[in-house]
Amino acid sequence: MTMGLADRRRLLAFGMREIWRRMCRRSAGMRLALTPLPVPDRLIVAPTDLRSIDPFIAEEILEGRYPLAGRVLETYGHSPFQVELPSKAFAERLHSFAWLRHVRANKTEEACDHARDVVADWITLHGRRQRGIGWEPSVVAERVVAWLSHSTVLLQGAEAGFYRRFMKSLAFQVRYLRKIAGCIPADETRLRIRIALA
Repeated sequence: MTMGLADRRRLLAFGMREIWRRMCRRSAGMRLALTPLPVPDRLIVAPTDLRSIDPFIAEEILEGRYPLAGRVLETYGHSPFQVELPSKAFAERLHSFAWLRHVRANKTEEACDHARDVVADWITLHGRRQRGIGWEPSVVAERVVAWLSHSTVLLQGAEAGFYRRFMKSLAFQVRYLRKIAGCIPADETRLRIRIALA
Protein backbone atom coordinates (compact mmCIF):
# COMPACT_ATOMS: atom_id res chain seq x y z
CA MET A 1 0.00 0.00 0.00
CA THR A 2 1.40 3.37 -0.95
CA MET A 3 0.84 6.62 0.81
CA GLY A 4 -0.79 9.40 -1.18
CA LEU A 5 0.56 12.95 -1.32
CA ALA A 6 -2.25 14.24 0.93
CA ASP A 7 -1.48 11.56 3.52
CA ARG A 8 2.20 12.44 3.47
CA ARG A 9 1.40 16.12 3.98
CA ARG A 10 -0.88 15.34 6.93
CA LEU A 11 1.75 13.08 8.45
CA LEU A 12 4.43 15.75 7.97
CA ALA A 13 2.17 18.42 9.51
CA PHE A 14 1.42 16.15 12.47
CA GLY A 15 5.13 15.47 12.97
CA MET A 16 6.00 19.17 12.81
CA ARG A 17 3.29 20.05 15.35
CA GLU A 18 4.58 17.37 17.71
CA ILE A 19 8.17 18.60 17.34
CA TRP A 20 6.97 22.16 18.03
CA ARG A 21 5.11 21.06 21.20
CA ARG A 22 8.12 19.20 22.53
CA MET A 23 10.49 22.10 21.81
CA CYS A 24 8.07 24.53 23.42
CA ARG A 25 7.85 22.44 26.61
CA ARG A 26 11.61 21.96 26.82
CA SER A 27 12.35 25.62 26.24
CA ALA A 28 9.86 26.66 28.94
CA GLY A 29 12.38 25.71 31.62
CA MET A 30 15.11 27.77 30.02
CA ARG A 31 12.82 30.77 29.63
CA LEU A 32 11.82 30.46 33.29
CA ALA A 33 15.45 30.33 34.41
CA LEU A 34 16.40 33.43 32.41
CA THR A 35 13.66 35.75 33.61
CA PRO A 36 13.13 37.04 37.15
CA LEU A 37 10.31 35.44 39.10
CA PRO A 38 7.91 37.78 40.89
CA VAL A 39 6.63 36.07 44.04
CA PRO A 40 3.42 37.20 45.74
CA ASP A 41 3.68 38.09 49.42
CA ARG A 42 0.65 36.08 50.49
CA LEU A 43 -2.38 34.12 49.38
CA ILE A 44 -5.62 36.02 49.59
CA VAL A 45 -8.17 33.32 48.76
CA ALA A 46 -8.04 29.53 49.05
CA PRO A 47 -10.55 27.88 46.68
CA THR A 48 -12.69 25.12 48.15
CA ASP A 49 -12.09 21.51 47.17
CA LEU A 50 -15.53 19.94 46.78
CA ARG A 51 -14.32 16.34 46.70
CA SER A 52 -15.07 14.12 49.68
CA ILE A 53 -12.50 13.57 52.41
CA ASP A 54 -11.76 10.37 54.30
CA PRO A 55 -10.48 10.57 57.90
CA PHE A 56 -9.18 6.98 57.62
CA ILE A 57 -6.89 7.97 54.73
CA ALA A 58 -5.77 11.01 56.75
CA GLU A 59 -4.72 8.71 59.61
CA GLU A 60 -2.92 6.38 57.21
CA ILE A 61 -0.97 9.31 55.73
CA LEU A 62 -0.04 10.58 59.20
CA GLU A 63 1.32 7.12 60.03
CA GLY A 64 3.46 7.10 56.89
CA ARG A 65 1.25 4.90 54.71
CA TYR A 66 0.02 6.43 51.47
CA PRO A 67 -3.00 4.60 49.98
CA LEU A 68 -3.08 5.96 46.41
CA ALA A 69 -4.05 4.53 43.02
CA GLY A 70 -4.98 1.14 44.44
CA ARG A 71 -1.62 0.66 46.17
CA VAL A 72 -0.25 1.42 49.63
CA LEU A 73 3.24 2.81 50.13
CA GLU A 74 4.84 2.32 53.56
CA THR A 75 7.52 5.00 54.05
CA TYR A 76 8.91 3.86 57.44
CA GLY A 77 9.46 7.46 58.50
CA HIS A 78 11.13 8.59 55.26
CA SER A 79 9.83 11.10 52.76
CA PRO A 80 7.55 9.42 50.20
CA PHE A 81 9.67 11.11 47.52
CA GLN A 82 12.80 9.28 48.67
CA VAL A 83 11.47 5.73 48.37
CA GLU A 84 10.72 3.64 45.32
CA LEU A 85 7.15 4.23 44.19
CA PRO A 86 5.00 1.20 43.28
CA SER A 87 3.64 2.44 39.93
CA LYS A 88 3.42 5.37 37.53
CA ALA A 89 -0.22 5.98 38.50
CA PHE A 90 0.81 6.03 42.17
CA ALA A 91 3.63 8.49 41.43
CA GLU A 92 1.25 10.77 39.55
CA ARG A 93 -1.20 10.78 42.48
CA LEU A 94 1.57 11.38 45.01
CA HIS A 95 3.17 14.24 43.05
CA SER A 96 -0.22 15.84 42.35
CA PHE A 97 -0.88 16.24 46.09
CA ALA A 98 -4.61 15.61 45.56
CA TRP A 99 -4.37 13.45 48.71
CA LEU A 100 -3.98 16.63 50.79
CA ARG A 101 -7.76 16.92 50.88
CA HIS A 102 -7.89 13.98 53.29
CA VAL A 103 -5.54 15.75 55.71
CA ARG A 104 -8.28 18.39 56.06
CA ALA A 105 -10.24 15.76 58.00
CA ASN A 106 -7.60 15.95 60.73
CA LYS A 107 -6.60 19.60 61.09
CA THR A 108 -4.46 18.97 64.15
CA GLU A 109 -1.08 20.61 64.47
CA GLU A 110 0.56 17.22 63.89
CA ALA A 111 -1.36 16.72 60.62
CA CYS A 112 -0.49 20.21 59.37
CA ASP A 113 3.19 19.68 60.29
CA HIS A 114 3.27 16.36 58.45
CA ALA A 115 1.67 17.85 55.32
CA ARG A 116 4.12 20.76 55.47
CA ASP A 117 7.08 18.39 55.80
CA VAL A 118 6.00 16.41 52.73
CA VAL A 119 5.52 19.61 50.70
CA ALA A 120 8.91 20.90 51.88
CA ASP A 121 10.51 17.59 50.82
CA TRP A 122 8.91 17.88 47.38
CA ILE A 123 10.13 21.47 46.98
CA THR A 124 13.67 20.44 47.96
CA LEU A 125 13.83 17.31 45.81
CA HIS A 126 11.72 18.24 42.78
CA GLY A 127 10.89 21.93 43.01
CA ARG A 128 13.20 23.16 40.25
CA ARG A 129 14.15 20.02 38.32
CA GLN A 130 11.36 20.33 35.74
CA ARG A 131 11.59 16.73 34.66
CA GLY A 132 10.02 13.45 35.61
CA ILE A 133 6.49 12.62 36.63
CA GLY A 134 6.30 15.58 39.01
CA TRP A 135 6.60 17.98 36.07
CA GLU A 136 4.17 16.39 33.64
CA PRO A 137 1.69 19.15 32.74
CA SER A 138 -1.41 17.42 34.15
CA VAL A 139 0.39 16.63 37.42
CA VAL A 140 1.65 20.22 37.81
CA ALA A 141 -1.87 21.54 37.16
CA GLU A 142 -3.37 19.21 39.79
CA ARG A 143 -0.64 20.12 42.27
CA VAL A 144 -1.24 23.86 41.85
CA VAL A 145 -4.97 23.35 42.46
CA ALA A 146 -4.28 21.10 45.48
CA TRP A 147 -1.75 23.48 47.04
CA LEU A 148 -4.09 26.43 46.61
CA SER A 149 -7.17 24.55 47.84
CA HIS A 150 -5.39 23.17 50.90
CA SER A 151 -3.15 26.12 51.67
CA THR A 152 -5.11 26.62 54.89
CA VAL A 153 -3.85 23.23 56.11
CA LEU A 154 -0.32 23.74 54.78
CA LEU A 155 0.15 27.27 56.06
CA GLN A 156 -1.60 26.91 59.44
CA GLY A 157 1.14 27.65 61.97
CA ALA A 158 3.83 27.70 59.26
CA GLU A 159 7.11 29.49 59.85
CA ALA A 160 7.99 32.44 57.62
CA GLY A 161 10.73 30.45 55.85
CA PHE A 162 8.35 27.69 54.75
CA TYR A 163 5.70 30.23 53.76
CA ARG A 164 8.19 32.01 51.49
CA ARG A 165 9.48 28.74 49.92
CA PHE A 166 5.91 27.58 49.38
CA MET A 167 4.90 30.84 47.68
CA LYS A 168 8.04 30.84 45.53
CA SER A 169 7.48 27.24 44.40
CA LEU A 170 3.79 27.87 43.73
CA ALA A 171 4.62 30.98 41.68
CA PHE A 172 7.25 29.02 39.73
CA GLN A 173 4.76 26.24 38.92
CA VAL A 174 2.05 28.70 37.85
CA ARG A 175 4.53 30.45 35.61
CA TYR A 176 5.64 27.11 34.14
CA LEU A 177 2.01 26.26 33.33
CA ARG A 178 1.55 29.64 31.65
CA LYS A 179 4.61 29.04 29.49
CA ILE A 180 3.57 25.58 28.32
CA ALA A 181 -0.21 26.09 28.08
CA GLY A 182 -0.07 26.99 24.39
CA CYS A 183 2.09 23.97 23.57
CA ILE A 184 -0.30 21.38 24.98
CA PRO A 185 -2.79 19.70 22.63
CA ALA A 186 -6.43 20.70 23.15
CA ASP A 187 -7.40 17.85 25.45
CA GLU A 188 -8.08 17.13 29.12
CA THR A 189 -4.57 18.19 30.12
CA ARG A 190 -5.00 21.65 28.62
CA LEU A 191 -8.35 21.95 30.41
CA ARG A 192 -6.68 21.06 33.73
CA ILE A 193 -4.00 23.68 33.06
CA ARG A 194 -6.61 26.34 32.30
CA ILE A 195 -8.47 25.46 35.51
CA ALA A 196 -5.25 25.73 37.53
CA LEU A 197 -4.50 29.12 35.98
CA ALA A 198 -8.03 30.49 36.48
